[in-house]
Amino acid sequence: MDTPRGVVAVLREALCLVSRSKKHMLPCLLLALIPSSLLLLGGHVSVYLRVLGFIARLRSLGGVHPNTPQFYDLLVRLKSDAGAASHADVALVVASYLGHLASTAAIVHAASAACAGRHLPVRDMLSRLAASWWAPLATSLYATLLSVGYAALSASLIAVPLLDMAAGDGGGPSLSRLLVVAAAAFATAARLLYVYLAMVWAVGVVASVLEDGCRGLEALHRAEEAVRGRRAQGFLIALVLAMGDAAVGFGGSLFARAAHLVLKMFAPMVYTVFYHECKRGHGDSAMHELPPHTKVDHDHGASVEGVV
Repeated sequence: MDTPRGVVAVLREALCLVSRSKKHMLPCLLLALIPSSLLLLGGHVSVYLRVLGFIARLRSLGGVHPNTPQFYDLLVRLKSDAGAASHADVALVVASYLGHLASTAAIVHAASAACAGRHLPVRDMLSRLAASWWAPLATSLYATLLSVGYAALSASLIAVPLLDMAAGDGGGPSLSRLLVVAAAAFATAARLLYVYLAMVWAVGVVASVLEDGCRGLEALHRAEEAVRGRRAQGFLIALVLAMGDAAVGFGGSLFARAAHLVLKMFAPMVYTVFYHECKRGHGDSAMHELPPHTKVDHDHGASVEGVV
């Protein structure tokens, strides 16, 4: 039965993976941290340099007469800087997406090996990432498209009645209050459903990383089959992670950003443990990780047999 105790057990098991297998997990986690750290640093440096350049252009513009050719040249350069900034933002978004995906795949490989009590050398992990990078990328793209489509559909179903209500005055204040309450209830239900769907999509990315030949819609379908019978547990796990993400997302300090980064690294570990629990619950005891020649001595307590 899916109970809150099972949710706590999965979360605790994910937390214990690093402490029990720190000799094997820490190098992989540090490697997974590199893309996010470089992108975070690069984003800050890029914004800082662009702001300084924009301020310098404006100061130069203030000292030039508007009727001179120099004034026109400065305006052209400002427009060119704005275009370059937009292109840099697009490149940064794409790089962040790919960097986050690479970090997720590395963490899933390391966490899966720790669940099985196996040692995953960094060299082997890199070779596996290079050999199977397309599968998690395709699955993640499908999940992103589904997420955008779901958000657009939910927003339209909420916004259209409210706009109709604002356009017409029929029904009076009581009907207006009723529509607002109904829209709020629908928005809450849509958000909770999205939390469940995001959990299934995250498990689908894990499946595409660990299962050979599994990608795209097939991985999402396998994820839905895997969580069957544990939907309530998966939903509660995703709800806890979403609440944690919302809690650290309100702050703009360096500590809040670091906490958000740690949570983004912790989530794939949780979903990897949950994925193996789902596979074990369906009678599939095989770990979809590492060929036999990479197996080494088990770390003490590295199995997740006790997660219920």
